[in-house]
Amino acid sequence: MFKKIRHGLNQRKVQIFLLFLLVAFMLRLVSKLSEDYTKQSFFWVSYSSQPDSIRILPSTPDQIPVRLKGSGFTFLSYSINPKSIKLDLSDMNYRNNTYYVSSNDFQGQVRDQLAGSMQLLDVGIDTLFIEYVTVIEKVVPVEVQGSFTAAQNHLIDGSVKVIPEKVTLVGPREEIDTINKIRTRAADHLDLTADFSFKEELTSPENLLHTTMSPGQVEITGTVYKFSEKLFNVPVTVLNVPAGMEIKTFPEQVQVLCRAKLDRLKTLTADDFAVTADYNTLQKEQLLQVRIQDQPGDIPSAQLLDTQLDYILRRL
Repeated sequence: MFKKIRHGLNQRKVQIFLLFLLVAFMLRLVSKLSEDYTKQSFFWVSYSSQPDSIRILPSTPDQIPVRLKGSGFTFLSYSINPKSIKLDLSDMNYRNNTYYVSSNDFQGQVRDQLAGSMQLLDVGIDTLFIEYVTVIEKVVPVEVQGSFTAAQNHLIDGSVKVIPEKVTLVGPREEIDTINKIRTRAADHLDLTADFSFKEELTSPENLLHTTMSPGQVEITGTVYKFSEKLFNVPVTVLNVPAGMEIKTFPEQVQVLCRAKLDRLKTLTADDFAVTADYNTLQKEQLLQVRIQDQPGDIPSAQLLDTQLDYILRRL
C-alpha cells in the first residue's frame, strides 16, 4: 500500500516537472521570436501591366533575393507562407531591344507590399531584366470536328452554329502567321432528339509555345425536330433532245419523297420541284438517268424513289 502511494507521488512530481519545463521552453521561445533578426531570404515575383505587344518568357526571374529585418514571429510566418510580390511593369525602361526595371524602381514596389513588421534592407540584384517575345494579334475561324446526327425520324434544322465563330490568337508572328483556323476537339453526338448545346474545347497546334488563345472553348448549338414525309408526283423533263426527235419516259412522272416539318409540307406542291434527264448522257440501250434539278432551299431532304427510267425514242 505504501509503495503504491509513493509511486503515485513520484509520478505526480515528474508530471509537474515536465509541465514547468514546457512552460519555460515556451517562454524562452516567445522571447526569442520577439527579438529582431536580419536574414537573407527571397520573394516570389509575378508581373502585371506589361505592354500588350510582348509576352514575358519563363526565363525571366520568378524570385528576387532580399535581405530583411524583422521579428522572429514575422520570419516564422514567411517561412510557412512565402511572400509573393507583384511587380507593375507599366513604367519599366526600354533600351537596345531590352526591357528592364532598375533596383530603385522595384525596391519601392517591394517595400509597399511588405508587412509593417518587416523591413527591406536591400535587394540582391541591381537590375531586373525582362525576357520577352514580341507578339501580334490574329483572328481565325473555328472549324467543328466530329459528328452531329439526329435520331431516326428526326432532322437537324440547317447547320450547327458555333458561338463564337472566331477566336483570337496572340503570339509571336512566326508561330501564328500560318494558322488559318482552329479546330474543336473531335466529338461525336449521335441520335439527337432535342435542341442541343455543347461546350467543346479547342485544340491548340503544338508549335504555339508562346501563344494564347481566347476563348479556349466554344458553344455548339442546333435545333432538332421530328420530321414528316410526303410523296409528290413530279413530271420528268428531258433536256437536249435533238431536233426532229421525240422521247417519252416510262413512267412520265416520278415520285419525290420529301422530309420536312409538317407545317412546311402542307405548303408544298409538285410544282416546287423540277426533275430532269439529259439526253446527252444516253448510250445505246441504257436507261435514262433522272435527278432533282430544283427544289425549295429550305427543304432538308428530298429524294427520288426511282433514278432510272425506260424510254422510247422516235423521229417526228
